[in-house]
Amino acid sequence: MTATCDYIHACGALRNKAENRKDGEEQMICPRCGANNQDGNKFCVSCGAQLFNQNYNVPPMQQNNNSQRSNMNNGGYYQQQNMNYNGYCQPNQNMNQQPRKEKFYEKTWLIVLACIFLPPVGIVLMWISNKPKNLAARIIITVVLAFYTLVALVPGSSDDKNNAESNKQTVQESKHNETDDSKAKHDEQKKVEEQKEPDIRVGSSFEVKGLKVTINDANTNFTDWGEYDSAPASGMKYIMVDFTFENTNSSGDKYVSIYDFDCYADNSTCDQAYLSDDSDFINTNLSPGRNVTFKTYYVVPENCTSIELEYHESMIGDAKTKIIIQ
Repeated sequence: MTATCDYIHACGALRNKAENRKDGEEQMICPRCGANNQDGNKFCVSCGAQLFNQNYNVPPMQQNNNSQRSNMNNGGYYQQQNMNYNGYCQPNQNMNQQPRKEKFYEKTWLIVLACIFLPPVGIVLMWISNKPKNLAARIIITVVLAFYTLVALVPGSSDDKNNAESNKQTVQESKHNETDDSKAKHDEQKKVEEQKEPDIRVGSSFEVKGLKVTINDANTNFTDWGEYDSAPASGMKYIMVDFTFENTNSSGDKYVSIYDFDCYADNSTCDQAYLSDDSDFINTNLSPGRNVTFKTYYVVPENCTSIELEYHESMIGDAKTKIIIQ
């Protein structure tokens, strides 16, 4: 075999000259680069191409042998400057590719801000954009941000739980206080009722500022008026109440009068009547230890259901004592 070139055109591999072959040695020629390979090799020792591959398309060879020799350097491998092939004499797929434009959510500054203010979002953006490129660093940052997020959430949950327990305790205390207040109010009302003086009726007595007043008798349908007294108006009637006043003070007179009473029938005021009787009492200054008995008369409706008198020791400022007649 006569070699026209000492080097393979495609990859610059040194071609074995025919005179250098050993006698009886079988050699195979690479279909890509033309290099000689020993019999039995599956791949080319020069370019790595598969031998005897019928489907392989051999790239075109350069024809300018003189320019190829001018680029040789002391038996080294020839490499064409503008050749679009990789180290295995295969077409370089990355030569004509344009750089991929970075998407908005892959921006480094956006990922950093998200990690600071919204750690869960920052974690997602880190893994989507594959930043940082170092996998170990990305895992460490993810663990730190996840821990930070958990720490931020756990106290909030604890506070909510404490607030719920506090509110529950407050409600229970409020109910307990309401129960106590209701019980205290009931006890106080009961105590007031127990301390409240019993109703003053006919036959009973009471004391006011050194005067003991006794209701001796009452006639709710008085008809025994004198011959000079006029009868009550139609639908009306007279009532009579008999009193005894006693001055219980050791000194000082007490004023007593028939005008110290107000009469009410069914909660409406009634007029006082002046009928003649044996005593003809109007008023007096009662000395200490002395007593006086007299009668008072009032005009009330015949069909009234309740009759009450109110006694006041003086006309101004004193509390009144209620006396139930009917």
